[in-house]
Formats: sequence, C-alpha cells, structure tokens
Amino acid sequence: MDDSAKSALRTLETTSSEVVIVISDLKMPGIQGSDLLIEIKNKYPKIITILLTGYPEATELMKAVSAGIYSFMLKPWDHEYLVSELGKAYNQYMLLEENANLHARLLDELRMAGELQKTFLRPSLASSPRIEFRMSIKPVEGIYCSKNYYDVIPLNQSKYLILMGDVDSFGVRAAMVTAMLKAVIYPEYIVSHTNNFSPSDFLE
Repeated sequence: MDDSAKSALRTLETTSSEVVIVISDLKMPGIQGSDLLIEIKNKYPKIITILLTGYPEATELMKAVSAGIYSFMLKPWDHEYLVSELGKAYNQYMLLEENANLHARLLDELRMAGELQKTFLRPSLASSPRIEFRMSIKPVEGIYCSKNYYDVIPLNQSKYLILMGDVDSFGVRAAMVTAMLKAVIYPEYIVSHTNNFSPSDFLE
C-alpha cells in the first residue's frame, strides 16, 4: 500500500468519528482506489465513499460497488455536479445517523417497556400443599416484551383461577395492554366474584 493510502488510513484511525465523506481516485501508485475504499468501508462503515476515475474499468467498478461506495464520478467532472454529489452524500450520512439514533432510542424504550411488563406480570404465586405454581416470561426476540398475559389467583383454599391470554400485537402496545389487564382484572372483578366466579361471565 503506497504512502498516500497509508497516510489516509492513519489519519482515519484518530479522526474517523469526524469524517463524513472520503473521495478517492481509482488510479493511484501502488494501490487501486477501490481497494482503499474497501478497507475504509470495512473499518469505518459509517463513512460515505466516492470514487473518481477516468478509466471506467468494469472489474474495479464492480469491486467498488460491492464495497458499498455511495457513487463514482468520471473525469473530467463538472464542478456543480461534484458539489451536488457531495451534498447528497452528506444528506445520506445524516439520514443514516438519524435512523441509527432513532433505532437506539426505540430499543431503549422497548427494554424499558419489557422491564415494566415484567414488574407488572410477575405475580406473587399462590402456595398450596397439593400443587406448585411456576411462571416465566419469554419476551419476543429483539422486542424485549412479551405479548402474553398470565396470573394465578386463589379463590379459596382449594380453588385457584389460572388466567392466560395472548395480545394480538407485539412491542410496547402489547406490553401496556397486559399491564392494564393485570392492574384491572383483580380489583375490578375477581375480588367481588371470589365465591361465585364464572369463566363465561368473566369473559363477557
């Protein structure tokens, strides 16, 4: 790898977080610009890369495209076109950054919803000399929330109500629905129907 390419990579080692766009010529002494951009993309995938060339070689262009370059420009280029491409590349970078930030915030909110759901759904399981109750929550992978509702409620010393339900959605909405069920079902219905609980009446 020639000195200019090595110098570029050395610079990126300490400044990559501040670099938005890298423009490279295709023809350089000792290394093709496409190879440089491939290495940059592998190490710093957020950086937008643009390839300049006066030799539209199909193999090199295919290699650059496979490396995820934003665009390539043929020499001689028009100044206004170059400025326009740089503007679009910058906007693309900012859009990707915004999407990454939104994705991170969404994951944080889903994790918080999942923890809240666990707190609401984790019941104080009834104890009985005749039967042992155990429960666990298995969140939807990548969403951190479960869409299931469950509870075990003692109606008397020998009679227990086991509730299981499935919310027809995923994510925060499902977590909130199950939490609301947990908060409402026992005080609003079960307490007043302990001695005459009817599954059909309850569902109605």
